[in-house]
Amino acid sequence: MLRYFWTATQKDRIRDTCTEYNLPSKVRERIISTVELLDSYYGVGRSMDDDGGCVILIIDDDVSRTKQAYEEVLKKYHTCEEEREFQDVLYSDRQEEYYADLYIVSSEIGITIIWYQKERS
Repeated sequence: MLRYFWTATQKDRIRDTCTEYNLPSKVRERIISTVELLDSYYGVGRSMDDDGGCVILIIDDDVSRTKQAYEEVLKKYHTCEEEREFQDVLYSDRQEEYYADLYIVSSEIGITIIWYQKERS
């Protein structure tokens, strides 16, 4: 499951998605803070792909489908894992970890990919 968020006007949708998938509050907070930051720099009425970028949420219990979705996002934005600016661990417990990966894909577009991994090894 892929969800794209690019403006704070989507806060209700963000909250609904996070509730539907029972995501930790830190994940919801990061999505909202990121889209608010994008709005402050690039404006609220912008297109997701033209200005500023977006947050892409990948939720899937299957590791291979998560990896495939992640790779498809990177391909869409013409980037690769080696180009990742940084990775934050948003939430971690014994059963799962949630990550936020930032990519600067052009001078005006950054994408944050939020994904998770179940039962760490």
